[in-house]
Amino acid sequence: AAAWAARQYLKFEAARTRPARDLLAQVPLAAQPLSDGALVVDLGCGPGNSTELLGARFPTAEILGLDTSPAMIAAAEARFLSDKVPAALSRRTRFARADARTLKLDRPADLIFANAVLQWVPDHAQLFPHLVSQVKEGGILAVQMPDNLEEPSHVALREAAMAGPWGEKLREAVLAALDVTHELLMLRRSQQTLSSNAGEQLAMLRRKLEEALDAPVE
Repeated sequence: AAAWAARQYLKFEAARTRPARDLLAQVPLAAQPLSDGALVVDLGCGPGNSTELLGARFPTAEILGLDTSPAMIAAAEARFLSDKVPAALSRRTRFARADARTLKLDRPADLIFANAVLQWVPDHAQLFPHLVSQVKEGGILAVQMPDNLEEPSHVALREAAMAGPWGEKLREAVLAALDVTHELLMLRRSQQTLSSNAGEQLAMLRRKLEEALDAPVE
């Protein structure tokens, strides 16, 4: 798993939490109460800021925060043991390490909430049907993925990182970012050619979803 710095992440907590609020506002389940004991999963929970949002919105649900980073899980657990989070919410929330690609829940989730995490996970054609298979019938898989690695600000940051006397020390991180950018470019090019075999691609995706759901997809 990548090493994530929870303390650095939380320096910008307000800005980082805003997209999670926006995604939650689009979840149909948010307009109605969930039944007691419903399972809400925060996939890629980070230090627990988005987990806290979910717990407040679904006051009778069991909340499960998952992340691959031990540092993030530790920060989330510390947050939920502090005075910052109501004790009642802490009691119905737990955290664990897990990988989205191999996620296997004890029972189907009412909601899997994945804010700004799945852009780091490859092979979406396999990933999304797998995640859907972990959601109960009538449940929701809510996903938000940023795509800004080619924005001028990010390009300038990479160029500055490589240009200065610190370039050699930052080389590995910059090359990793370039690898991700290349993968995104390849994905976009494949999407641009989708029109030539759209029927075949959509039929394949439908089959994968039907296999995951064990039900027809209209």
